[in-house]
Amino acid sequence: MAIVWIVDDQEIHREGGKRALEAAGRTVRVFQHPQHVLAALSNESPPDALVTDYDMNISSLNGVKLAMKIRELGHKFPVVLTSSDSLETIQNDFGEDFPDGRLHIGVAGAAIDRYVKKNKESYAAVANAVGQLISDRQRTPQ
Repeated sequence: MAIVWIVDDQEIHREGGKRALEAAGRTVRVFQHPQHVLAALSNESPPDALVTDYDMNISSLNGVKLAMKIRELGHKFPVVLTSSDSLETIQNDFGEDFPDGRLHIGVAGAAIDRYVKKNKESYAAVANAVGQLISDRQRTPQ
């Protein structure tokens, strides 16, 4: 059974995502703080996928920066970014951090594999995105 980690500073989103992913047959672990994810990665086997909120008010480490750190550590598991912010807003926040001024999503070497706009119907979309990414990863030789 695939293991998925969720990191979000808001309990309602952690629990909503957890319920949707468990209903899809995933084992889920939730984190409130991005630093807790990094600590777990240093002590445990990595998950099959990570779902991270973009804007976590409890940390200077947002979801994009967390994903970048995870890639710097050499982990290749899929990362799904969720946010109530538009993708355009997120792109604008990170223009100077990327050589071509864009946050790339879903391309080879990208920190983020998928973006899902956060709303009350998005939990099912997150579960579907995670399922597809895990399935694709299992079919692709590492």
